[in-house]
Amino acid sequence: MAQVRTRQAPLDARELTNEQEWSQAWPVLRQLRPHLKLEFLLQSRESLIALGYKLYGLYVNDRIVAVCAFFVHPHVEHGRAAWLADLVTDSTERGNGYGAALLQSLERVILEAGCTRICLHTEISNVRAQHFYNDHAKYDRYAVVYRRLLSDRGADTPGE
Repeated sequence: MAQVRTRQAPLDARELTNEQEWSQAWPVLRQLRPHLKLEFLLQSRESLIALGYKLYGLYVNDRIVAVCAFFVHPHVEHGRAAWLADLVTDSTERGNGYGAALLQSLERVILEAGCTRICLHTEISNVRAQHFYNDHAKYDRYAVVYRRLLSDRGADTPGE
């Protein structure tokens, strides 16, 4: 994937495909999902990939500073839509534009995948993320997401 430049160092956004790369992403992912255990993440990796989950990392000086995943979802009216998941920037690196840079890179990948739109959801209580998506990423708020847990496996802390 092409390198993106910001005011700081050159950025390298790329898909994380192997166990080592997912392990490197885990400390950043865990900041968003504190109950996520590394073992659970690695055990889930192959089945997530088989379902179309693509995890990307943004590297600065060979260190992952932000991660985001997406998967393609068919839509009866709009064709292919990409759903973003798990966007998080390392807490020590927030405010440097890394989340926006990773989103910008992913938007190109998602367009190349034939998607016509990007969708995401965030927790109602996550005001900081809502601010980022509204004000910095320029995403439109257009829907409300509901859920119903069908088993304990769908609980908020599956990786405990």
